[in-house]
Amino acid sequence: MAKFRAMKTPALILAAAILLVACDRTSIVGPKNVAQPEDPAAAAAPPSILSPQGWGPVRIGMRAQAALEATGGVLPVVKQEGSDCYYLRPTSSDSVLVMIQADRVTRIEAIAGTAPVVTDTGLTVGATERQIRERYSAELEAEPQKYLPAPAGYLTWWNQRTQQGVRYVLGADGKTERIIVGGPAIRLVEGCS
Repeated sequence: MAKFRAMKTPALILAAAILLVACDRTSIVGPKNVAQPEDPAAAAAPPSILSPQGWGPVRIGMRAQAALEATGGVLPVVKQEGSDCYYLRPTSSDSVLVMIQADRVTRIEAIAGTAPVVTDTGLTVGATERQIRERYSAELEAEPQKYLPAPAGYLTWWNQRTQQGVRYVLGADGKTERIIVGGPAIRLVEGCS
């Protein structure tokens, strides 16, 4: 009997350690059931997946020329005279806009188009506030929309460690009109202007 207890004790300690580690993972701020890579730039998402780190081969922080090469070519959308901020639209998707500031990708936006873009949490343009809240932890920041009354608004998840996040722009019907990922530029309400 003593031998059985001696063998049981290490197994219990191991089980308790595993449970403690598992519980600690739930305290990490961020999307539920989505692993956060140590180096966001190192983990490229599949081509149609939108995450705080980028969209497929287009990564937040990469140079505009590298983004151009990664997408196989893009068309300029808007470039104001004398501004270092403009948008590119990949020829491979009419549902994506890439913001460039000072020759770097600072944010990527998913919009309504013929080829819907899916986030790393499985959401697309058209998602409801409830669906978004089901995918994210309580640290989701809610703000009123600048131009429309509720239920329009912004739901933002921000990773303090990487300084990257995702913002869901909800329209007057309470559904997502736009999903914006990237660095601090995701908080710019009017994009480049």
